[in-house]
Amino acid sequence: MTTAKITTYKAAIEQKLRTGLATEGSHRAALETLLQGLASGVTATNEPKHVECGAPDFNVSRQTQHGPLTLGYVEAK
Repeated sequence: MTTAKITTYKAAIEQKLRTGLATEGSHRAALETLLQGLASGVTATNEPKHVECGAPDFNVSRQTQHGPLTLGYVEAK
């Protein structure tokens, strides 16, 4: 269920924030888990290669018979 995945994501973020040491990068593992859990067969790649639009934080893709299909990019802030 999507609500449970978002609740888990929120709890992971809050846990990191409570340490007082968290940075943007500290939350990326939780975001990767959330993105991949929202739809079957989706891969979220943290820090992918630079693309025409720049250097996104995540590339979200799905494998097809012709290779990976980029579904979108995520900029984490």
